[in-house]
Amino acid sequence: MNFTITLTDEQNNAILHDTGNLIVIACAGSGKTTVITRRLARLIRDGLAEPEEIVAFTFTVKAAEHMKNEIIGLLDDKNDISKMFVGTIHAYCLKILKEYYPDISEYYNVIDEDQQFMIFYQNYHYWKLDKLSDERKKDAIDRVIASMNLIKTERSLNVKEVQKKQPLLWDICLKYNEYLDQSRSFDYSDLLLRVNERLEKDARFRDYVNSRCRYLIVDEYQDIDNLQENIIQLISGKQNVCVVGDDDQSIYQFRGTNVLNMINFSSRYGAAEYPLSENRRSGKNILDLANELIGHNQNRIDKEMKGNKEGGIVQIRRFSSIGDEVKWIVDEIKKLNGQGIPCSEIAILLRSVSGGGSGSNDFKNNGEIYIEGLKGANIPYVAKGDCGLFKTPEIITIYSIFEYLIQKEDSCIIFDKLNVGLAFIEVLKTRKDLSANLSKNELLKLGARENEAEILSKLIALRDEYIRSRYDSISDLFFRILNLMEMLRGPDAMKLRNLGEFSNLIRKFVCV
Repeated sequence: MNFTITLTDEQNNAILHDTGNLIVIACAGSGKTTVITRRLARLIRDGLAEPEEIVAFTFTVKAAEHMKNEIIGLLDDKNDISKMFVGTIHAYCLKILKEYYPDISEYYNVIDEDQQFMIFYQNYHYWKLDKLSDERKKDAIDRVIASMNLIKTERSLNVKEVQKKQPLLWDICLKYNEYLDQSRSFDYSDLLLRVNERLEKDARFRDYVNSRCRYLIVDEYQDIDNLQENIIQLISGKQNVCVVGDDDQSIYQFRGTNVLNMINFSSRYGAAEYPLSENRRSGKNILDLANELIGHNQNRIDKEMKGNKEGGIVQIRRFSSIGDEVKWIVDEIKKLNGQGIPCSEIAILLRSVSGGGSGSNDFKNNGEIYIEGLKGANIPYVAKGDCGLFKTPEIITIYSIFEYLIQKEDSCIIFDKLNVGLAFIEVLKTRKDLSANLSKNELLKLGARENEAEILSKLIALRDEYIRSRYDSISDLFFRILNLMEMLRGPDAMKLRNLGEFSNLIRKFVCV
């Protein structure tokens, strides 16, 4: 194996070769993945550990795949990658639970975040989530799930206070847990709780896990919550633990993460502390600004990013409207293109590409308006990230049709459920004297345009078929809607991706 890392000999020996507890404080752009992967490979090469004795936790599945690919390139025996564990802490907890308690894997099903969302979506009115918040359904569900997960996993939370101050939320949590019990399922929070409980109470299980985890590496350690930290201690026995992260990049406190776990790691584990302070991505101007900004934080590990690149242009611009901002961005991209810089080397970064729904004056976090600007200027783009699936126009259309289909009313007021972009629906919603079962000719006589009458008459016929139970498969109904609305036509890759994601959700929902 050939290791090429710009570290001092002391750091090289400690981070890559040391078998004790250590914390690597890796600033942005410092090559932490390089350090982690080479440490893993060196442990195997030097005979300090067998591949099956190594466990590495990553924050996401995508990060795990990236790390695996890097490790494979360093291994003499490529099959070793299949023997070690590289993945999320949730995946590892499920693995050891199934190995030691086969009855759980036989009788219980673990639901993922998408299935969890669909359970709440299905029971939205029955569990009275609509009484808890006046937010849009998707946002209300997200908020309830986040709150519920905190109630389950935050060990310092006063549960009695939650019961007293938020009785409806508590009741929703009880109904959800009852649903899981009846369906013999548990979610990711339950998974961690079950593993933690068994590790604490079952000494044989704890010994079993300790014997199979001789070296533990935890990436993005700044985003570990207190329950996960307790599991890490129990899994490792606080021996041979290497954590990597940056307390300055901790952004998930709203999910219950505790950056103090990282700040106090050295004292809790008796660990050596090694900083990776050289940022290799950005110019000096950018680093100076970042250091000045983060320096205002009081509770942090004292450090400063360094770099050997000059330059880095930083501009702060204010616009009177979002339209002016989009126009400026489009003009800048065209200018850069004219200077020979391809679009593939240009990025627009947003804190979130969702938010700013119709009727909102705050579009700063809404990626759609930027995408429309790029489209209008014929600038090629690739949209990545969490695009807020249930906030995209095509998915709003789909689930509004689903809601319309299940309505029992026989008046035109049921068209209030439809969000398919037809102006004539607003006219129908005011006509309580009319039956909802209108023919195409009747719609035309009432003033609908040809295309509106065509779409509405097909939706009315579909609802009639659904009510008569002609479509008992949700997936079949979904694809019928796609064809009816002609949503699969055109080259819009982002729309097709969103429809594919929603199709996967339907399949998961059917399996819940």
